[in-house]
Amino acid sequence: MVNVSYYKYMDQIIWQLFHSFENAVPSRGLVASVFDCVSEARACRLRRILFLVCTGFLVSFFGVAWSVASFGGALFQSEFWNIGMLLFSDFGTVFEHWREFAFSLLETFPAWAFSVLSVSLLALFLLMERIIVMNLGGMLKNALFSEKKRIKFVQFF
Repeated sequence: MVNVSYYKYMDQIIWQLFHSFENAVPSRGLVASVFDCVSEARACRLRRILFLVCTGFLVSFFGVAWSVASFGGALFQSEFWNIGMLLFSDFGTVFEHWREFAFSLLETFPAWAFSVLSVSLLALFLLMERIIVMNLGGMLKNALFSEKKRIKFVQFF
């Protein structure tokens, strides 16, 4: 069974503890120091996010280039173009047997290479959108050029 009077007593002690500090004044540099630490931690977090996003962007960019090359090679090695040319050379026969023609096209289409290309393009566009949102929000400027970094950079030169 819970002793309710104990909790009431603890609430009173906590209330007295925090209200006894009404006249307490923090040191002059404490507030500025806390805000500097928080802003530096935020800038460090944003730099990490930026590093991960840019790394992912580069990886997905090269992934798109590789998947375009592999999709093009797979498309040219398959019989997809030969069967597709039947549509223009003998349209009457293709029109009569359109189901078999469609299934033949789907069988020869390199779906695996197309799916890899689609996933890498999706990743590229999502990361590009993330970079644009970070740039529009001013997060990149804050992450790359925080106040302490500017001071260190100026002192270096």
